[in-house]
Amino acid sequence: MKEFAIDPEMAARIELLKRELLIILLRRLGGKVELPVAEVDATDGIAMRMDIATLERTITLELIGRDGRPYPCAPVSGGVLA
Repeated sequence: MKEFAIDPEMAARIELLKRELLIILLRRLGGKVELPVAEVDATDGIAMRMDIATLERTITLELIGRDGRPYPCAPVSGGVLA
């Protein structure tokens, strides 16, 4: 996975954006999500890729594995990930 050097101002803007994205995702999931600690612990080896398309004014979030390829997962509605 490639890592890029980001200036401190851009890093701060990305951190703010990540918080805002979490708020949006929580709103889409009904405003509250309870996560078992085991599920949080099971994120080792999974990363999030964020692409920002300025012309389209969209943000795409994608889970990826250590190899940079999309991480296979299925949508969950109101349940716990397997």
